[in-house]
Amino acid sequence: MVATRLLNSKLFILVLLLGLNACATPYQPMGFSGGFQEMQLGPRQYQVTFRGNGYTSVETVKQYLLRRAAELTQWHRFTHFLIVQDDGVRTSTTQHTNSNSNTTGSATATAYGNGRYATGYAQGQSQTTSQSTTYEVSKHSNTVMIYMCWEQELMPEQKMYAFDARYLAPPPPPQPNQPSR
Repeated sequence: MVATRLLNSKLFILVLLLGLNACATPYQPMGFSGGFQEMQLGPRQYQVTFRGNGYTSVETVKQYLLRRAAELTQWHRFTHFLIVQDDGVRTSTTQHTNSNSNTTGSATATAYGNGRYATGYAQGQSQTTSQSTTYEVSKHSNTVMIYMCWEQELMPEQKMYAFDARYLAPPPPPQPNQPSR
């Protein structure tokens, strides 16, 4: 009985954590909810971008960006890459909602009776404003330019800034249009 409760509570926590994690942008090519994209700038240079949605942390954006750079490096059969330009960006979008209603009215009345005649006119205006709500959604993105190389090509002063692609991403499957070396 106690073991069943413990198992059910652990299962509940696991499902809850998986559900919360499912909201962030997954590692994927660029789509509606974000992802990675790259543009080749030269035989050894790429511009790589990762964009997250409002649930993706800055740390996750950076990890996915490095992973994509490592995959590209390995697909081109290099072992290391250098980040030669980093345009880290945090985009914040503020959305403001307001609910207003205006009502304007007028009336004219004419009355006849006992040989008498009367006319009246009235006009009024009403305005209702509900409480406004302001909330902020932060979407993080990062763009870098990388230079791909082999370890033996690195100068001693570059080695401390070079990323070893073999440690950042598993070897990717061959690409159909992968250049031959």
